[in-house]
Amino acid sequence: MPTDAEIITEVICGNSEAYGLLVHKYQGAVYGLCYHLTGNFADAQDLAQEAFIQAYLSLGQLRHPNSFAGWLRQTVLSPSSHVASYQFKPLMIYF
Repeated sequence: MPTDAEIITEVICGNSEAYGLLVHKYQGAVYGLCYHLTGNFADAQDLAQEAFIQAYLSLGQLRHPNSFAGWLRQTVLSPSSHVASYQFKPLMIYF
């Protein structure tokens, strides 16, 4: 399997279908993070989809292609993402 950097190079060079490899590789982690944030199956799916779309559109801004996973996570958590439009489950704090 090609590295993230190799896939990103393919996408930037015009092979948009290669992005599907990144989606497939990270969809579980992104969905898990989105579900953790929202506590709602449907909202988590929507938020994950929006995160992948935003990441695709911003891929040219990624400075270190080998850091795609962390960059994608930040895309989900970024205040400029659509995260703010979702209601989050309350956090339980135990002492």
